[in-house]
Amino acid sequence: MSGLLVRRIRRDVLASLVATMSIAMGACAVAGCAPKAGSAGGGADGSAAPRAPRIACVFEPTGAVSELDRAALKGAMLAREELGGTWWGIDIVSVASAASSAEGAIAAFGCSDSDELRAAFAPFAAKGAPFLAVGATDPCLARLPGGERLSFACYSDPAQGAAMAEFAHGELGARRVTVLFEAPGDFPIAVSQAFVAAARALDGMTTTSVAFTDARNPSVDEALRVRPDAVYLACLPSSVVPAIGALREAGFDGAILGPDSFDVPDVAQASLGAPRYFSTHAWFGKGAGSAQTLFASLYRAKFGEEPSAFSALGYDAMQAMARALEALPRERRTRDGVADALRALAPHDGVSGEIVFPKAGHFASKPVFIVKAANDGRSLARRLSPARVPEPNCAR
Repeated sequence: MSGLLVRRIRRDVLASLVATMSIAMGACAVAGCAPKAGSAGGGADGSAAPRAPRIACVFEPTGAVSELDRAALKGAMLAREELGGTWWGIDIVSVASAASSAEGAIAAFGCSDSDELRAAFAPFAAKGAPFLAVGATDPCLARLPGGERLSFACYSDPAQGAAMAEFAHGELGARRVTVLFEAPGDFPIAVSQAFVAAARALDGMTTTSVAFTDARNPSVDEALRVRPDAVYLACLPSSVVPAIGALREAGFDGAILGPDSFDVPDVAQASLGAPRYFSTHAWFGKGAGSAQTLFASLYRAKFGEEPSAFSALGYDAMQAMARALEALPRERRTRDGVADALRALAPHDGVSGEIVFPKAGHFASKPVFIVKAANDGRSLARRLSPARVPEPNCAR
């Protein structure tokens, strides 16, 4: 892990950045914002200065994935403050303002969801700007026009789908699983297909796939008709709690399994009963490593809340982008230069695992953390790397 994390946090500078973040996630949802001078690339004395090269920081302030985006942005701001003065600045923007930001950005990072990245990436691709995805887990995104400029700080949908299938089979003894997925979102479909593909290779495991569009009534009767041992619920963060509630109200008392979209504060309180298990990118509780424990303590001190795995991904993405930028000589501070520098980064440990971007569409081999949410709390159920990761279905 980068030694930057152990630097003393400068409270006054971080407070300025958090204020910038709050403004950006509200008033700047329509137009890009430049952070205050002295905190993210302006003149250190607050005076007018030539506008520094910009990095677009793309997250959504509202909507189905906003909770994950807010956590990721806070993690990114924590990393940005540690860097101190730089030759580059950041603009915190929403997907709606990505096009205007892409005009002047030499690179971008952000997006905690695959649909979000599909919407945000196009203007940057058109300009040839590299884009480092924080939590968009679909490998098929690399096939988008300009996808050779995409890098990923997270693991993939096939990895987390396979990990949960193996966990359900080996640890829970589940053999009959209903895969309940939210349509028509890209992420729920991709991760549910990955779970099904992995389950097919496991002895005696069968799946039944059921789509839903209303999280308050997620096709419960059809989902439970086969009397499943467990339900794999692939949905967006905003649908997690209501969909779990609907399953419990229908009398299902088996294990509810989920992907990383379950990594929201309310999942532990959702319809208390049988455990919920979900895959995620980092763990900060009992059994966490020293780097994760330190990161969590700094995050709690600054924001007064628990970090999520998306906080760690945001932190790691900002650190990786900074490594690439700071490696550039002045004459290479261009879009092509940043793209080459990201590809050339040596593998290094982040809070969420190994960070490396050697080619388009590459996802680092990271561990998948399976978290148990029960009795109003969370615990680490398993840390694993799946034995077999299926190929993504990019024809869906």
